[in-house]
Parts: sequence; structure tokens; C-alpha cells
Amino acid sequence: MTPASKEQMQSLLDMLQETPSMRIRLNGHTNSNDRGKIIYAGPSKNYFGLSADRIEKTGSAKDLSTARAQVIKDWLAAQGIAEDRIEVVGWGGTKPLYDKKSTNARKNGRVALEVLN
Repeated sequence: MTPASKEQMQSLLDMLQETPSMRIRLNGHTNSNDRGKIIYAGPSKNYFGLSADRIEKTGSAKDLSTARAQVIKDWLAAQGIAEDRIEVVGWGGTKPLYDKKSTNARKNGRVALEVLN
């Protein structure tokens, strides 16, 4: 997550706190199905910035898309939202919004929120 996403994340947190019965699915996506670097929050759990203790690994597009959604679930859980209210799915590059050669291709790397109930 980036510092710019703090406001969106706070809105999601507020929505979940205001509706305790709400369950959501976080659908992670990437721009392609290639393998690449995945950066995870390290022990300091600095969710909105890359800190020195970050963990870097290599993985598949599915791994990356799952990690994108999982970090949001982890942050929500750290804020007190029950983990069983949040599902995580990694789609890799199977559901792009734009062609991977498009000028908008970066927008394929995203996490989409789905309200389950």
C-alpha cells in the first residue's frame, strides 16, 4: 500500500466498523502472468511505506496478486476487523482492465473490493 491509499483504507475500515455483519472479498490483480519481485511488509508492519525491514521474494503473478490483497486484510485485522469477515483471492493477470501494452496497463495491478453481504 502507498501513503496515498491511507484515505481509501480508512474509508474501508470505517465501513466495516459501521456494519459489523458485512463480509468482503479482496480480489488482487496484476498486469501480466509473469514471475517477478514481491515485496512484503517486514516485522515493523509499516503498511504504507517501504521500510528497511521489508521482505523481498520472487513469485508468480498469482502470488503477487494474492499478496496485494493479503496486505489489506492484514492491515484491517491489525485495526480490529475479524479476519473471518475478509476473503482474499489472487487472480494474477487473468482479468485485466486494459491490454498489457496499453498506456493504462499499470491500472491492471489493483485490488478490487467485493461486498459479499
